[in-house]
Amino acid sequence: MTREREPLVGRGRTAQKGQRPQRYTEPSPFRSPSTSPDGLRRSRSGESNEGACAEEEGEGSDARPSPLLILPLNFFNAFAWSLIEVPLIYLLRTRLCEQAFGDKPGSLPYEDDKCRLESIQTQVSALRAGFQTIAAVLGLLTTASYGSISDSKGRRRVMLTSSFFSLLGELSLLTIVMLPGYTTPEYVLITAVFKGLAGYISAIVAAQNSYVADTTTTDRRARYLGWNFATYHLGTAMGPLISGVLVSRYDRMDLVYAIGTTLWGLYFLYTLFILPESNREVTSKRGEHRRSSVSSVLSRQTASRSWHWLTHVMRDHFIEPLSVVLPKRVSDADGEAHYDVTGASQESKRHWDVCLAAILVGLSLFSNGSMGMLPLYTDFKLGWGPLQASLLLSVDSFASACALTFIFPLIGWVIGSFLRRFGSAKEAWDQVTARAAWLAAEDSDQPPSGFWPFGRDHSPDRQESCEVDQTRRTTIIKRDLWVARLGYMAAALASIGIALSSNAAGLYTSVVIQALANIAVPAVQSIALNGVRTSFNGRVLAGFAVVESICLVARGPVFAAIYNASLPNSPGAVYYTSAGVYGVALLILLFIKLYRPLGDHS
Repeated sequence: MTREREPLVGRGRTAQKGQRPQRYTEPSPFRSPSTSPDGLRRSRSGESNEGACAEEEGEGSDARPSPLLILPLNFFNAFAWSLIEVPLIYLLRTRLCEQAFGDKPGSLPYEDDKCRLESIQTQVSALRAGFQTIAAVLGLLTTASYGSISDSKGRRRVMLTSSFFSLLGELSLLTIVMLPGYTTPEYVLITAVFKGLAGYISAIVAAQNSYVADTTTTDRRARYLGWNFATYHLGTAMGPLISGVLVSRYDRMDLVYAIGTTLWGLYFLYTLFILPESNREVTSKRGEHRRSSVSSVLSRQTASRSWHWLTHVMRDHFIEPLSVVLPKRVSDADGEAHYDVTGASQESKRHWDVCLAAILVGLSLFSNGSMGMLPLYTDFKLGWGPLQASLLLSVDSFASACALTFIFPLIGWVIGSFLRRFGSAKEAWDQVTARAAWLAAEDSDQPPSGFWPFGRDHSPDRQESCEVDQTRRTTIIKRDLWVARLGYMAAALASIGIALSSNAAGLYTSVVIQALANIAVPAVQSIALNGVRTSFNGRVLAGFAVVESICLVARGPVFAAIYNASLPNSPGAVYYTSAGVYGVALLILLFIKLYRPLGDHS
């Protein structure tokens, strides 16, 4: 895959007396294109003066799809995943119970009390962890490739491929339920293989988030990401509720997986026939891609016979997305090596925050794995059946959707208004008129005199000027940082509350509080994406997805081991562990650096 080249900052610019020219040897997603030599020469010569902002915005004049078009797909995805979560646990429990007691396969009801044994609980927990680990490991190997494909071939290509493999996974689960005499509990691992080839959870979510990032402006990005997550949690609220009723009231596990198969079929068809492509580079170069497709296939066929082809694929589709996220070793003008995130430039701050944001999103996903233990936890501790466990998970998801739809925008508005009224972007208690040193253009972000990179925005869907209100633009980062802090504090308190709860009232209260934790993820993603050029959105989110996949690989065995080791005396140990992870996330937020956001479509 040909890497996108960006004009190197530092060449073509005269260093002022006493200053050493900075050397950039690689293109950076964290550097504004307005600082390229071509852009600076045009501004000096007077050519396209009004296009300064437009150049930073890339193809901002093109009409973009609505970010709301992705919401139905987000709903289908979440609905299908949450639909199988509780039934899978009771399917494994019942099949293992039939093996333990020598019953005929498929003869026991899914709520049989004799299956509520500690030995069967540990087997279910271990097999469920194996399912998650296989799917997550394969997802880890495929997610980065999906991210590179997302940038080079389009978001739709990733969604179509991922949904196809997910559809095959649902069909395999339906087969296990329909043919109990011909399958064993270990057959669910076949489903895990298909789910892993689909990129597990992270790949398709990263593509959906890239779609939102492609089609939104800087100041609205966090809001639309919040709606995106709200739709996701609305789907996860409906899935357990419907599956719980079908399994508990009607003992119809087959209908659960039939509905899941239908949802993935709808996802595939909606993407194929309705969803437009959001990656503007792909749409503008589609003809060029068609012309070069034959030669590309031939070259791949030839290279596939050599070790060089394998290393090429691993470099471009796995290592490259991570290389965008992780720090890089660079050399300055004196040849001294250092990491690019250690500087004081805006570019360094943006890259540093992307690194931390990837870690924070991964920790959130890891810690949230404790919520997946709720069906087993309530089954053992309180004697709940699938309907009660499903209702608890539905309340959690519905409360999360409400938090992201209503509370998240409200908290963001209150914090943003406070910062604009009483504080600057640098410190919450500074006067509005106080000049924050980091707001000054610096290093590679400093244009020559008379040139302002945030010129007038001529894109048709935005009426405001790029020049307006630096304080409003820069307080976006401060606002999102405070939203993330509130979310992680709520998550830590809720996890402790679940561990201490001994009745339904305590569990429901803690779960509702835990729903507030979901406001942290879109806030953290907004901090990262507002410092990244949109042409790198797919690769950055693919790097996030690789980190998420690593956490998905780890969380299944870790929480299963903690749960099994703590039975029967302290089954709530998994939630104390979760609270500790959220505490680590709060500490990491202390190291976030404030920066000046890039242009909306840079």
